[in-house]
Amino acid sequence: MKLERSMSVDDAEAVVRERTATYFALAGYRQAIDQPHLMSFQRGAFPHWTPDKWNVNAVVRTQPASDQATAADILLAIDTSGQFVIKSERWFWQNEMDDLERFMRTGKMDAEARAKEKRPMLRRSLVASAVVLGVVILAMIGVFFALRMLWR
Repeated sequence: MKLERSMSVDDAEAVVRERTATYFALAGYRQAIDQPHLMSFQRGAFPHWTPDKWNVNAVVRTQPASDQATAADILLAIDTSGQFVIKSERWFWQNEMDDLERFMRTGKMDAEARAKEKRPMLRRSLVASAVVLGVVILAMIGVFFALRMLWR
């Protein structure tokens, strides 16, 4: 899944780049590339129980529009392999993009709101994981008894 956004920020490029690096560090990303006009960040782990643990490559391209304005293009490339992406997960990523834009413009993050939105998503992910595990166990039991019947 890819999310893209272009925006203009009323600050110098150096300020926008510093805010961008700060946001991604606070959000658990590690910086992969830091070049003039290009920054790249990565985050992710296995297993992917919640969207904030999914593998993500974020690319931010900046270009000075004037002395006190910067154009920025943001790309979030989210690895959804093996995921059935539901509405709340899409909502999570849209909020991530909105939070990044807000932070790039103001330097402020609403950490309390982010923490609240993660709790129900984790609960749903754990329930879904338990259901999948239960189905796998039942399938294994079924295969075991089928093979047992064949060997008699």
